[in-house]
Amino acid sequence: MVRERAVRAIVYCDGKVLAVRHDGGADGGCWEFPGGAIREGETAEEACRRSFSEEQGIGLHVLWRLDTLEADLPDRPLSMDVLIAPLEGACLRIPDDNDRRWLSQDQLLEVDWSAADAELIMMIGVLWDQLFADEHL
Repeated sequence: MVRERAVRAIVYCDGKVLAVRHDGGADGGCWEFPGGAIREGETAEEACRRSFSEEQGIGLHVLWRLDTLEADLPDRPLSMDVLIAPLEGACLRIPDDNDRRWLSQDQLLEVDWSAADAELIMMIGVLWDQLFADEHL
């Protein structure tokens, strides 16, 4: 089976990361980081900017690659490029609601994450201080 290519944006603002509720599929109702499928001919960065703009109405400018994770999900194999996206002031422009939450490091495990993001959550929790140090943002 062909591995689906996807991208996730770890959008960081004021000590928190953005989580969005996933609607459909096997993980319906679960939370994940913003992102989506990488279309034919699209780079991970282009896909990340496109999907975030479509879903949140805000453009991402600064992106840096964290990792590429492979996951064998129950319904498909997935290759997921993970990008860090510091976004100053985003906390005010994207308020918490039923489908979006800004989570601090201590709050990461308060939501039910999608299977695709499970390994990513562990990585971010452990590397939080290094990932979001001032020199990277």
